[in-house]
Amino acid sequence: MYNPYSLEGKTILVTGASSGIGRTTAIECSKMDAKVVITARNEERLNETLSALDGNGHQMISADLGKEEDLDKLVSELPTLDGIVNNAGFTKTLPLQFIKREQLTELLNVNTIAPILLLHKILKKKLLNNGSSVVFTSSIAGLGFSLH
Repeated sequence: MYNPYSLEGKTILVTGASSGIGRTTAIECSKMDAKVVITARNEERLNETLSALDGNGHQMISADLGKEEDLDKLVSELPTLDGIVNNAGFTKTLPLQFIKREQLTELLNVNTIAPILLLHKILKKKLLNNGSSVVFTSSIAGLGFSLH
């Protein structure tokens, strides 16, 4: 039976797969028959996601995408991909008068810079098949700095 949403024969990388949108995305991709490569910082929660995936042949790579060496490690362990869901990210709620440059740098590094660098490294190693899809997710929950 034809299924236009089937991901059979596809390998999809999902970052931030230890919770929330990333976890749900990884699980749904597995339900559509994809082989899923999941990554996140929290290895315990990442293992929980791995055990929730349908099917076989999935891969888990623990990595903190805010660290250059972890980005390199992740890319070195990746198979050839048919899709990427860049979902890793975090937020901090702080009154504007208490924001420090280091906090902004950390936030931008993980939420913006790391996914761009990850894609750059994947493209450089030619790990994306022709016709692959790349998705960058964001959420209204990412509105983390409040003006007080």
